[in-house]
Amino acid sequence: MIYLLEAEEALDAIQSVAQRTRRSIAEGGTCITLVITGVVWLVGFMATQFLPQEIVGYIWTGLTVVGTILGIVLGSQRSKRLRSAASTQMMRLILRICVICWT
Repeated sequence: MIYLLEAEEALDAIQSVAQRTRRSIAEGGTCITLVITGVVWLVGFMATQFLPQEIVGYIWTGLTVVGTILGIVLGSQRSKRLRSAASTQMMRLILRICVICWT
């Protein structure tokens, strides 16, 4: 039989886990990634619309590089507490693929 005190402790534990889960989801970094993507697209499409076509490709290239670097830096800062051996290996694989493609 569950006594009142045990039930209250269990409920407090459940509420604590729910609150930590909400906070963890809110701090997940998805929102900043969407903001970066939105800014890159906004600037890129405005450049496509209003600037001469000769420089639009350079602007898109610069925006892509800046957006990628920002995404990597901010994502790595947010994921430090969630990092595992598998995620480190995956990041190394992605970096190797990028180096191979760019050389």
